[in-house]
Amino acid sequence: AGDKIEVYEFLEALGLLDNEVLPVNMDDDDNNESDIDEED
Repeated sequence: AGDKIEVYEFLEALGLLDNEVLPVNMDDDDNNESDIDEED
């Protein structure tokens, strides 16, 4: 049971990281472009 829980947590962590990283990166680019455009 311990192993299963560890694997589950690992997969969950990877999934969360992947889901968080992708949107954050896209948001960052959009925000940077928007900020530059607005300041211009």
